[in-house]
Amino acid sequence: MNSIKHLLLLSAIFLFQASIAQTTTNTALYKRVSISNPTPAQINTLHQIGIDLCCGAIYKNNHLEVELSTHEMLNLDQQEINYTVLVDDLSAFYESNASNLPRAREELELLKSNTRNDNKNLLANLLANDDCEEIDWSVPNNFNLNPNAAPNSFGGCLTYDQVLQELDDMRAQYPNLISQKLDASSSNQTTIEGRTIHYVRISDNPDLDEADEPETLYQSLVHSREPSSLMQLLYYMWYILENYESDPDIQNLVNNQALYFIPVFNPDGFVHNEMESPNGGGMQRKNRNVTTACPQFLDGIDLNRNSAYYWGNGGASTDGCSNTFLGDSPFSENETQIMRDFFLEHDFKLALNHHSYKNAMLHAYAGVEITNPRPDEYSKYNHDMTEYNRYAYGPSTSISYLNSGNMNDWMLGGPAGISSNGTPTGTGSGKHTMAWTPENGSFQEGGFWPDPSYYVLIAQRAMRMNFLAAFYSGKFAKLHDLNQSEINTTTGTLTFGIENLGQTPSDFEVSVTPITPNILSVSDPMSISGMNVLDQESVTFNYSLDPNVIDNDTIKFLVTLSNDYSSDNILTSYEITKVFQPNMIFSDNPDNDNLSNWTFSGGEWFITSDAYTGTSAITSTINPPYVNNESKTLTLNEVLDFSGNDPILIQYYGKWDLERSFDYVQIEASVDDLFWTPLCGKLTKVAAPDINNTYSGKSFSENNFQPDGTELYDGDTQGKWNMEEIIIDENSNSFLFDASTVYLRFNFKTDGSNSQDAYYSADFEGFTFDDFKCMLLAQPLPTSTDDLSQNDFKVYPNPVTSQLSIELGSDTFDEQISIVDVYGRLIYLQDGLVANSLTVDTKEWSPGVYFVHAQGLGVKKVVKQ
Repeated sequence: MNSIKHLLLLSAIFLFQASIAQTTTNTALYKRVSISNPTPAQINTLHQIGIDLCCGAIYKNNHLEVELSTHEMLNLDQQEINYTVLVDDLSAFYESNASNLPRAREELELLKSNTRNDNKNLLANLLANDDCEEIDWSVPNNFNLNPNAAPNSFGGCLTYDQVLQELDDMRAQYPNLISQKLDASSSNQTTIEGRTIHYVRISDNPDLDEADEPETLYQSLVHSREPSSLMQLLYYMWYILENYESDPDIQNLVNNQALYFIPVFNPDGFVHNEMESPNGGGMQRKNRNVTTACPQFLDGIDLNRNSAYYWGNGGASTDGCSNTFLGDSPFSENETQIMRDFFLEHDFKLALNHHSYKNAMLHAYAGVEITNPRPDEYSKYNHDMTEYNRYAYGPSTSISYLNSGNMNDWMLGGPAGISSNGTPTGTGSGKHTMAWTPENGSFQEGGFWPDPSYYVLIAQRAMRMNFLAAFYSGKFAKLHDLNQSEINTTTGTLTFGIENLGQTPSDFEVSVTPITPNILSVSDPMSISGMNVLDQESVTFNYSLDPNVIDNDTIKFLVTLSNDYSSDNILTSYEITKVFQPNMIFSDNPDNDNLSNWTFSGGEWFITSDAYTGTSAITSTINPPYVNNESKTLTLNEVLDFSGNDPILIQYYGKWDLERSFDYVQIEASVDDLFWTPLCGKLTKVAAPDINNTYSGKSFSENNFQPDGTELYDGDTQGKWNMEEIIIDENSNSFLFDASTVYLRFNFKTDGSNSQDAYYSADFEGFTFDDFKCMLLAQPLPTSTDDLSQNDFKVYPNPVTSQLSIELGSDTFDEQISIVDVYGRLIYLQDGLVANSLTVDTKEWSPGVYFVHAQGLGVKKVVKQ
């Protein structure tokens, strides 16, 4: 810097500091800026001067985009870090988003009126993953935007008083499901401005803290300028309350677990934004503990830099006017003390501390680069929570940057150490709670104060994360059907994988109940105990079929997975359909065929002894890790004929270890060997959008490497085999339905570098598959017990107390209606029905779960209260 510029800068700093007292009543100017090609040394400098590189900071195309105050830009000038201004006045930009509020309200009411009830149970959707798109989450009738007109609309976000009224309304409407708003401080401690931090509990006994119930914690508005964190949480809460009566899986969750919500963690900062920017756009991030004279919106302490574990270890500032001011000591603030004490009074298994914005799931560690003690659990949960929204995920130090004093770190805890400022860290909460910071939303959706039309979309993207955090806190497992769809012998075995995903220990039981009369017998229920988290164990059932069963006969059975909750213990229950000696279109067995049925191009594919069955499977990579910049295909030599009116099933076992969000494999099909289209299967997921890859530090081409909007495989199955099922019919992968020439291939692509996820060591083993088959089905792919058209088959009310009505879509019905309990015992039988409805007396039934079988139509699950 030349001497003239240096003198000008010193003068500017002097004039700025001299005018602070005069500017505190005026809105400080915030800008969005871009720093081109920041070096590691510059990033470290940004850490040291307290620039927040988490919420709203985006790294893309070798540029770092951040939102800075005038005070922070002067700090950049002092450090000779150059930047380009992208948005000159962020407060004005954010306030302008409120102009769309009238349209957003109309859109919201339209969404409510058009909401369709799919009659699907929650877990069937969350766990089956058999759709190419995310659940079409219904919009809660009670979810609303701010009803006020400008200039008091608060950008569509509810005000503090409106949030408190919202909690009161929830209690008034659902007093048996949600507590009244309660003081999170057992000592009645308030914020520095005298406000109570409120929490509510959703449970079947909401006014009682039941000692043995697994607990989950949700918090929002830790930073008070992040309203989408609040709005998505209210959406989730209303969804649970409104759907409790109709969804047995939500009943199971609420009846056996306790969900805790702190919607407004930082009420003082939130109210300050409301007062200073009543139409939205307020930039107060911290609390209102004013320790020095600062420009408007820069007073206070950053509540997400104030927790004890590795407090002051970097990525936080000692400058009282910095947005990352860490305070004078760990837990110096009333809000963080209240959180600490409340947290220690409970045993939360998982916690989601919602923020905005980055479209990412950040977790420990944020304030120190040490080994995460639970890498595989974080990896698995991350994968499942982002199955469809494809948020970036990982420790803050790899997805974002260093930010010490983060509450995720303290909640998880770890080995004691010394922070860089000399402060002993302690070992954290001692609760070992897995915690995340979901960063909800993007700058394209409006940033910190989004266009109000995006509140619903942002909330829907967070629903899977919120629900899985609750289920994974409890006694939870996933059922895997490991049986391919053809059955070739009248006696044999059925094998299912049980994957324990819950943080609360449980015994599990699996039962198989015959549905079609061609099943003569099945083994008794099987119990599994002593499973660790992420363990997957196989259970095997012997079956016996009618000796007179004929080719292409369907074989249906109900498989039910339960835990050891005292009530409502059915986790999942599926009707599964197999076919006896179906018409096989193609079958490949690497044990016998080696690679003779396939041709590779662009690079070699291999035979590996790591097989699902036998001793041979096909793999992309024989000696991990795979190399960079690979682009190779493996094409089936035989051209297949899918013509006809019956669905086709493609089925194989697969496992993979691929750099998530970047490297990938696709199974593709073509009808002319020229244009290839990726297929959607039960295990595929949509490609990670470029907008979510901004954490990587990779080049523009690598951030754009995955083809947006297409189906693929990526991530790590952690050595576990899964069975893929790809249906070809009028609704799924329909371009191949009735096609007389079908070409199939696997397409394997890697970018120019492999990035570790930091919290576990990826091996980059590539993609492996075994026992590839195509077969003709006599009817559509098996579905969950509730995935049936309401026009064909209805049962109500559900739950039922004294009388169950059954309605059939046809005018006459000449088959059998039967009802069985979860152990397959026949409770009710009606033969030769001629009317299209009947009523069943259920007064004498014991409370529990029952299954209504309508021959030819399917099965419905009913809960008896």
